[in-house]
Amino acid sequence: MQYLSHFSGYMENVTNNLFLYFGNRGGGMAGVKKKDIPDIAAFMPEFWEFVKSVWIPEDSDQYWKEVYDKAQELYQKYPVDFVKRQILGFCEYLDQKWQDERDKAGTEVKQ
Repeated sequence: MQYLSHFSGYMENVTNNLFLYFGNRGGGMAGVKKKDIPDIAAFMPEFWEFVKSVWIPEDSDQYWKEVYDKAQELYQKYPVDFVKRQILGFCEYLDQKWQDERDKAGTEVKQ
């Protein structure tokens, strides 16, 4: 219980500090409309479909080729830094998720 009270106090301080930092930057969040960022607005639903289609990592060359091909296709369609970072971040997440699952299963991958 003592740990929980320390953690709660810590989180309250973090929350207050974030509020102070962001709250003093104009009083609110900046909004954006689809018309302001049409490429990103078009990318997001396609990215979500990509994420759903490969969410569960598989231990096969065919699966990773599919991930690579779909990622390349998205980036070629939307060649902007934001898109690149989203795709790379998600692919890194998939790789880590696959490694974690492999480690839990106690299997080794030949390199």
